[in-house]
Amino acid sequence: YEKKKDSIDVLSTQLNTISNYFHDALQFKSDFLLYERINPEFFISGRSHYIDSSKKAINNFSEKLHNFSIHRKYLTHENDEILVKKLKSYISKFQVEMDSLVILTLNRGFEDYGIEGKMRWFAHQMETEYKEIVEPADILTLRRHEKDFILRKELKYKTKFEQQYQRIFNKINTNSTINTNKETHSLTTLKMYLTYFDSLVKLEGAIRLKNGGLLTKIDKTGKVIQKSLQQIQTLATAEQNMLLVDLRSQFVLGITLYFLFIIAVSFKLSSTLTKGIKKLSQNVKSFVESNYKMTANYNDFKGQDEIAQLAKNLKLLEDEIVIHFSNYKTKVKERAKKILTQKAAIESKQSEIKQKNKDILASIRYARKIQDTILPKPIALDELLPKHFILYKPKDIVSGDFYWVKQAQQKVFIAVCDCTGH
Repeated sequence: YEKKKDSIDVLSTQLNTISNYFHDALQFKSDFLLYERINPEFFISGRSHYIDSSKKAINNFSEKLHNFSIHRKYLTHENDEILVKKLKSYISKFQVEMDSLVILTLNRGFEDYGIEGKMRWFAHQMETEYKEIVEPADILTLRRHEKDFILRKELKYKTKFEQQYQRIFNKINTNSTINTNKETHSLTTLKMYLTYFDSLVKLEGAIRLKNGGLLTKIDKTGKVIQKSLQQIQTLATAEQNMLLVDLRSQFVLGITLYFLFIIAVSFKLSSTLTKGIKKLSQNVKSFVESNYKMTANYNDFKGQDEIAQLAKNLKLLEDEIVIHFSNYKTKVKERAKKILTQKAAIESKQSEIKQKNKDILASIRYARKIQDTILPKPIALDELLPKHFILYKPKDIVSGDFYWVKQAQQKVFIAVCDCTGH
């Protein structure tokens, strides 16, 4: 029973290690999304330290899970094997989805790389090579819709982009003063701009679409894996508890049978042995009533007869039982202490993250105070523009946009500035 219990303890430790590896893989995935999608070196080399680390964590996860499935003979619940097979299937699916994420991210590109790079190149051509054909304000509007989509990932900006594209296209076709060859080239460049923008929109949808994008699928797969790990851990804990109950039941049954055996033998022994047998029975009863914690006194049994030998063996048996129970409790306490240590470490990390979030929000709110300070004051605006109103609604705490009013040489200058929000 001790060997079986120790083996289950080992399996529980392996499960914790497996969970930690998967937690590392999820963290590397988050780091990849945070850093690599705007890292030019990633798009040049096609390699990512975070993806390599994620794959290593997944490989360690799979190796430990394989060892776990080999040595899980002490977990006898019928759902255990099903959960392990399910885990193997979903971790393979998770790795495939991560590989797809890398491919889609590379194809999408950033700034001068990938689909975005090609789209920007054709947009730049429209701005520099065909500015006498297409009004700069029209191209600027087109690019603004493009940037709005990249920043906010909302399809309404795609619609605005296509509508502005159609207006520019119609203007070029109806302008009879344009050189035919240059008109053809400008339309081709404009179409390529639209083509790569559409490709960019599709890739963004494939990656970040809420109800079907790759990131949603990865998150769902990760939740299934974590849930399966928790279920297996629950089964292992239940097996340990059942084992302890079984151990106690078997032990009580054994002691009881042995006690009955002693009583039966005592009736067959001579009256001279009755006193010794009663004493042994009392010792056994005291030991059982102490919940197998305190051994009885066997100092009265001396000599080499059967009663003395029996008393000696009972003493040894009680000593062994006390030692085993003591060792078992010690191991349970060590296990509980280890779990509490892990819990404290997790809570410390959570506290650190909360503090960092608090610091970031404090910085942003302070930036809002600075922004409010540099905006024109209502009193000054009332003097310069008696009949006016301001519609200023930042999307978040701090806005990337601002307005400015200045009087100079009997004129009032007004500026409304639209920033990208970076």
